[in-house]
Amino acid sequence: MQSLSTADLRVATITFRLAAANIELCKDHAPLSGLSLHDASQYDVDYRPAAVRLFGLGKWPGVMAVVPGGPADRAGLRNGDALLAINGVAIPAAPDDQKGGSAPASYDRMARILEQFDAALAGGPVTLTVARAGTELKLRLTPVTGCASRSQLLPDDKRDAGADGRMISITTAMVDFARNDDELAVVISHEMAHNAMRHRQLLDEQGVSRGLLSHFGANARKIRATEQEADRLGLYMMARAGFDIMAAPAFWRRFGQATDFGPLSDPTHPRGREREQAMLGLIGDINAKRASGRPLVPGPAGQP
Repeated sequence: MQSLSTADLRVATITFRLAAANIELCKDHAPLSGLSLHDASQYDVDYRPAAVRLFGLGKWPGVMAVVPGGPADRAGLRNGDALLAINGVAIPAAPDDQKGGSAPASYDRMARILEQFDAALAGGPVTLTVARAGTELKLRLTPVTGCASRSQLLPDDKRDAGADGRMISITTAMVDFARNDDELAVVISHEMAHNAMRHRQLLDEQGVSRGLLSHFGANARKIRATEQEADRLGLYMMARAGFDIMAAPAFWRRFGQATDFGPLSDPTHPRGREREQAMLGLIGDINAKRASGRPLVPGPAGQP
């Protein structure tokens, strides 16, 4: 459980750094708090007692991660704070079966709390009422504007990541696969690029199937095109946020070695070797722009 908290902070920090540095490249913007919240109700029954004990979760959601130097950090929020109210509007206490009992794991309660938080942030600075070591505090958080993407860490043994237009989901197995924060930024920036270009909405409008038919014909070609676009924009996002873009070729090579199965490989995604070569070419373009003082903004498709 403690390692989960550490991984969540890594993911939250990298996501915040990318979102804050790339507002120019994103079609949708949102206020960023640099704060990661969690609630006992979202944990599986088998893990819930440990989460309650380790993180001090109870009737109210708790602070799981505070991005160093971000808005929440500057406001004085700390890991383990219990969130009681947002702008004076109380957060309903969780039912007993959700905070420590037998109710199945669900993200519904946390989703409603995040909706309340996001609505408050949209209006500017917010006052958060928190409980810390038996003391109630009121803290003023002033958000910054960035790309409209937040992230969540999913405990799972499968190496996977995805984006739904706003949320970036990444599994603990994928976090463990990344050798350092630069490699983890390769994954998160790729998913943020999907959100930045509204790929899910685009594919929905084109009637592209994501089921069994996604691996055939026009469906596969259209999905593959969005994957290549996300690889490209994601590398620019990494560069603008100050990550080491040379981590990308090595990451995709290793990921391909672990997941490519020759003719049986997923046709909706480029293979690792192809991604490695594409990254090396893009790195040359980005370095050339840096050397000439040009903005780190990708040109039209097919151009640097």
